[in-house]
Amino acid sequence: MKTIKNVFILTILTALFISGGTINAQSNGASIDYNVISRSDIGPRPAGFQPENASPVNGTYTESVATVSSRVLNEKTAMLKKVCAQPIGKKGFSAWEFLCDEGGHTYAQSAPNPLSYMVGGISSSLLTRVEQAIKMLSLDVVSAKVEAKVFFRFNDPFTPKWTGFTDKLIANILIDSNEPAEKIAEVKRMAVQAWAIGECITNPTPVDAQFALNTRIWETESARLGKVAGPDSYDNGMKITSKGNQPEPESFELGIDVSMAEFTNPFIFEVVSISESANDVQRPYLHKIKIRAIQENYLAWDIYADDSRECEGIDKAPTSSDYFTAGTSLCLMSQLTGWSEFYNHQGIEFDDYRVEHQFNYQVDNYMTPSATGHVDGVTTRILIKSNASEKVMSDFASQALRTCFAGEAVTNATTTEISVSKNGKLLK
Repeated sequence: MKTIKNVFILTILTALFISGGTINAQSNGASIDYNVISRSDIGPRPAGFQPENASPVNGTYTESVATVSSRVLNEKTAMLKKVCAQPIGKKGFSAWEFLCDEGGHTYAQSAPNPLSYMVGGISSSLLTRVEQAIKMLSLDVVSAKVEAKVFFRFNDPFTPKWTGFTDKLIANILIDSNEPAEKIAEVKRMAVQAWAIGECITNPTPVDAQFALNTRIWETESARLGKVAGPDSYDNGMKITSKGNQPEPESFELGIDVSMAEFTNPFIFEVVSISESANDVQRPYLHKIKIRAIQENYLAWDIYADDSRECEGIDKAPTSSDYFTAGTSLCLMSQLTGWSEFYNHQGIEFDDYRVEHQFNYQVDNYMTPSATGHVDGVTTRILIKSNASEKVMSDFASQALRTCFAGEAVTNATTTEISVSKNGKLLK
């Protein structure tokens, strides 16, 4: 009889990361060719909760982002999935659909992985706060960018104690300017204080996590056959996704690619992101983001984020908060896929599953020097369709939550190191 460890190794390395597993859910319709990122006519429609925009007090900016994620059935990779994300009740914010894939031991990913989306949202959201601080202080700045690196860890892989952690966030603000050092330091203070996503990571955030088993949603919804058409996505004539070159951060060294075929205990890897202004006059908070998970067969990607809230015209890309929220949902979907393959080797099948989220981002005293960002709450729903017992389905959902890196970053305090440099010189 195989040990639990052997079953996990077979599951992860063969079914998950090498051959892609099997398609064991009923497909709803013909195969679809998806763009990596595309604007959606229909926003996320969660079945496990009713989306509600947080009620702000005077001077508070709110951005409550809802997501719905589901599988995309593909014989080459069991990890293909999609998510729809959109801020609730905000004019000028489109719904966007992201495709997501992992890299395998023998194949390259067809779309960014969950944690790349998440870390891209981290760096871009901090850059938005930096740019807003520069505007409020009326500083003369040539350029500003944010480089971020996040360390993730699996403890006790291939055992019943398997757990995922987010160990550290390093975020470095790089500013090219002749302004006095004390003013550049003030930019950092204001930006970090107003940074809701940073507060969410640094401090524990309350999460309402529930499971919904065999609900009526499955009468009309199911996973679809599909594939990613290619790395390049266009919207209104603008290329918003493409394969990129290896990120070249100035403020830290890149680690060495780790291999999913050589799990260690602990298994540690990093994801990096560099966000810079796209220099768009109409959309001043439009950013170009370079992202990559430093892992074998994980590609570098160029994507865009648009946080230009008070500007006229249509948004050109998802918001930074869209990326962070969507990355969290997609990370949980990846864990559900891994655990479903484990159960499948024991003869237990899950016909389908999906993840739904709402993150309530707020900035008190918005666009003032005392602006303070925070995330007041997170709603998490895991919906499962299966003939398994309620206990088995609940155990399945709980195990996925326990191994989800992004979820752990939200629910627990994460070590965060933030620096600012002026013209290449680190400021104390």
